[in-house]
Amino acid sequence: MSLIIPFMIVTDAVKSHETVFGTLVYLTSQKVNLLIFFNGVVVVILLFTNLLIWIFFGDIRIIE
Repeated sequence: MSLIIPFMIVTDAVKSHETVFGTLVYLTSQKVNLLIFFNGVVVVILLFTNLLIWIFFGDIRIIE
């Protein structure tokens, strides 16, 4: 959900505004949108770090 909602907001903004500048102003002018995007960025960063940990360390047990 943290990644679907920002994607839906961006697609709606692209459909309703003609220019890239207008779309960016619309997306960044509302604090709720910024909060939702920040949440999405945090989720992506967490997933990326978990992927890196899984790639480099695999299934290492805590004792090892």
